[in-house]
Parts: sequence; C-alpha cells; structure tokens
Amino acid sequence: MRKIILVGFLVMIFMAFSSIDSQRGKSLMGIMEKAPSRFLIESHEWARVYRGPGMDRSSSICQAVDGGYIAVGGYEHREQPRGQAKGQDLWVLKLGSDGDIEWQKVYGGSDYSGFDWAESILQTEEGGYVIAGQLVTYDDVDAFRRDFWVLKVTSTGEVEWQKIYAVDEAPIDPFDENIASCIIQTKNGDFIVGGHTHTLGEGWIGSTNIWLLKLNINGEIVWQKTYGGLESEYYYTSDSYIKETSDGGYIVGAHTRSYGGGSLDLWILKLDADGDVEWQKTYGGWGSEQAYSILETDEGGYIVAGTSNSFGEGYKDIWIIRLTDQGKIKWQKRYGGNNHDDWYDKPMILQTESGGYIVASLYSRLGEGERNILILKLIATGDVQWQKTIKGIAFFARISFKPTTDGGYILATETETYGDGLRDFLILKLTASGEIGPSCVLMGIVTGIIVADTSISPKDTDMIPIETNIVPKNSNAVPQDTNVDTEVLCWDLHQPPASISLTVLENRSLFRKENWHLIEWSQNSWNNPFEITEYRIYRREKGFPSSGYQHVAKIPSSTLEYRDGPFDGSKIYEYSMSSVDASGRESPMSTPVNN
Repeated sequence: MRKIILVGFLVMIFMAFSSIDSQRGKSLMGIMEKAPSRFLIESHEWARVYRGPGMDRSSSICQAVDGGYIAVGGYEHREQPRGQAKGQDLWVLKLGSDGDIEWQKVYGGSDYSGFDWAESILQTEEGGYVIAGQLVTYDDVDAFRRDFWVLKVTSTGEVEWQKIYAVDEAPIDPFDENIASCIIQTKNGDFIVGGHTHTLGEGWIGSTNIWLLKLNINGEIVWQKTYGGLESEYYYTSDSYIKETSDGGYIVGAHTRSYGGGSLDLWILKLDADGDVEWQKTYGGWGSEQAYSILETDEGGYIVAGTSNSFGEGYKDIWIIRLTDQGKIKWQKRYGGNNHDDWYDKPMILQTESGGYIVASLYSRLGEGERNILILKLIATGDVQWQKTIKGIAFFARISFKPTTDGGYILATETETYGDGLRDFLILKLTASGEIGPSCVLMGIVTGIIVADTSISPKDTDMIPIETNIVPKNSNAVPQDTNVDTEVLCWDLHQPPASISLTVLENRSLFRKENWHLIEWSQNSWNNPFEITEYRIYRREKGFPSSGYQHVAKIPSSTLEYRDGPFDGSKIYEYSMSSVDASGRESPMSTPVNN
C-alpha cells in the first residue's frame, strides 16, 4: 500500500512539473506565433571619409552584387624616401553595405614617382571588376606620356589581366595625354572604353580627339576609332559619358571646339554597334557648353546634363536637354543663380522610378574656398520637385553618382574639410529623397535656384571617324595592400546593442535537469544620437535559414539582460537582437550568438 502511495505521489509531482513546463511552452510559443519574423539586413544611409596619406582623388563608384560598393581613384604616396618625388597610384576600395572597408589595394609602379589613377570601374557579369584610367610612362624626370590603361581584377582585387593602349613610335612628350575616362560592359560581354587622345586622330599639335575602343573579355581590341576635327573634342573626366543603347549601339556625350557656334559646344554622337556614326549634332549658344552625363530614358530618346554660360546671370549654370531618339530637342532648361559668381559644374543625371530625374552637381560661389554638391529632383518635364545640398566638398572635386538596389543612391566625391585636412575620398549613401538623416552635419537646404527655358537649335556635323591601329601591350603593375582608415561622419540608422553574450545556466533537481539561457548586452555608443526605447530578441534553431528567426521578447531599454528557457539541452539555439527607436523604427539585427 505504501508503495502504491509513493508511486502515486511521484506521478503527481511529475505531472505537476510537466504541466508547468507545458504552460511555459505555451506562453513562449504564443509570443513566437504572434511576432513576425524578420532578418538582419536593412538598407540604411551613411557618410564616411576615407583618409589616405596625401592628396587622394575620387573618380568612380558603383554598387557590387553583394550589396556593398567598389570605389576607385588615385592614392598619393607620402611615405617614399626623402628627396623622391611624390607619386600617385591607381586605388581601389571595396566597401561593405555600411561603408566599412573590406579590402583596399593600389596598382602602379614600385618607385612611387608615377601619376597613375583610375577614372571608371564596373562589376563584370562573372563577378570581378574592370577598371579604366591612365598609366604614366617615364623617359626621364621631365618627359612622360599618359596612356589608356585597363585592368581586369577578381572580386578580391587580384589581377587577371592588365593592358595599356598606346602608340609605340610616339615620342615621350607631355602633350601625349591619352586618358580613358569611362568603361561599360556591352550586352554580349565585351567592353567599350572611351576617353580622349592627343596622339591619334585629326587635329593640330596639342589638340585632342575622342577615342573609343571596343575590347573583348580578354582586353584584345575588336575595333578602335577616333572622333574629332582640327581642334579639340574631348570628355571632361567622368564615368558617365557613354552608354549602350537599346538598339545595340551607343550614345556619346562630349564637347567640341571644331564644330558648333560657340567657343565650346555639346557634341552628341549616336553610334551603331561597330562605332560608325548614325547621327551627330552640336548644341550650344554663344559661350561655352560642356557635357558631363548622358543616358537613354525609359520612354525612349536621351537626356544630357551639362553646363553653360550662354544663358542667365550665373558664371556657369547646369544645362539639361531632353532629346528624341534622333537628337531633336523636346525640352531644354538651365538651372542656376542670379549672381555672376554662382558656379555649377560636373552635373550627373539619373532617371528615377517615377519617370523624373535626379541631378548631382558641384556648386560654389567664386571667391569661396569650399564647394557644395547640389541635389535636384526633377519631374519628367524638367521642373524642380525638391533641392538639397551636401557641404564640405573640395574645390575641383569630381562626382560619381549611381543608383542602388534599394531605390537610393551612392555618391563619391572628395573633401578637404573632413578627414586629415588634405584631400580624401568622401562617400555618401543617400535615400531616394537625397537624404542621410536630419542630424547629418553635411546636409543642407538651398533656395533660390532659378529654372528657365533656353531656346537653342541643334546643328548637324559631318565628322568622319578615323580607324586607328594600335596594339595593346601588357603592363606589370603588382597590387599592394593599403591600410587607410575610415571615419563615419553621419549614420542614419541606429544599431543593435553591443557586446552581446550568452551564458547557459543549469538548474538541476531530483527529477530532471533544465537549462536557461542568460543573454546580456551593453548600450551601443552608435545609438547616442537616437532615443532607444526597447530591445528585441530573436531566436532560431541553429542551422535553420535566416527566415527561421522568431521574435521571443521585447525588453525596455533600461534593461540589459534577459533569461530564456527552460530547455533540455538537446538543441543549439542562436539569438540575435535589434534596437527600436522612439519612432518605432527597428535597427538591423546583430550577429548571432549561440549556446
């Protein structure tokens, strides 16, 4: 009888524990079922400066397929031996989606005396990168030549091939400036490289012609041609001068002194797939017009962003022309100030998802040492929807402005205001509305932009391209790692808590063993500008996909620990955390920790 009572007593205790565990399980599962699952990555905005040792130059940036970014330019050496001339090498920075540096390399000569740099970069279909720029060849300290230089590198920056495109018999001469400004990949996987040449084509001594090369995937030349007259036709350094068109040809935006009615006119060339001219026209007034960016619009036809001093009161205005597919003008407008000291330069244009356009242009007032970048959002007819500025831009800086997959933009330029005070890369990730955040010291508002119609008519030109016959040569630059650091200037999104750890607490009793997971964390200094109201904890069984995360708890921001359980210890769980600000916006999730 006593045995029966003892057994019954034990059964009752076991059932009581089971009931408690069951209720705990139901309560926990209830939270998990009601909470939506979400994963780590959210896009956010930021501004960073990248501090090299000298006067560095930024040229081009684009988004990589992994969600990060790849930026190129020139890296000035300051660590060379005493008495040796400072030099510059082509510089590549691979960044993560938040702007952290993943890898960084220079490519150039080993004596630090060259002046090599990149003008354009893009990611190729197989995941590597192709870079176009210039390589300087020296005869002695006073004689040199700049040549087209193209490098194909892997996704980690190792060289697959590198070639220079130059005339063998040309003398070493300072006038021999041949610079590749832009490279694109065509639908069939080949490359088009565009730039200007002093050595080839028509023209007087010292004049330039546009030079286009079509290369196969190994850098061998498919065709090569110059475009120009007796004076000078060229691109200003930009990575947005040439685009492949929907019909398999190309549209080129340049400027010319040989044709047109002013001292310098926009010159637009529509080419077929072989580089032959389908139509060519100049656009300009009595003064100087220069093209910086061109694209084919979603509706057909083209839009060109350039500058002009033929209209208005400003020293130089932004000038935008919307063209048909045959180069006829649909509309034309200038954007500028009413002060002769107002100077706008190097405008880049992109089409937005709404069918309008967004423009990024340098802006300054003559006599002031600092420039700004003006961001203009235009509707489809060219009228201004909104306008913003970015402060702290270096004088004579360049702009590279590209779309990102989240609907925003990535912008690379240069600053002397931030960083080490010399000249450094400045890279900004912007929203679709051209912002980083209300607390960003770089962002401003500009008013008083004057928008006015202009009324020029295009003029046909009759230039005939000239085929060239240079043979590419291999170059031998060896990549070397650099070790520059980055400083965050603005950060739009708060971050998860810091120093997250997990400790397993064992609770042993007469009848069973159970584990509790103690999760502890600390406040993240990144979040000081934000009002954090709560933390959220997510859990998944290790090995499950990212979508397997379940929300298990909301914790007040004043609390820095949480106990989860009980568990029998047979499974491994991963935990990740996020923070939530006063507006209800949730940060990305942290790197997981597990028991």
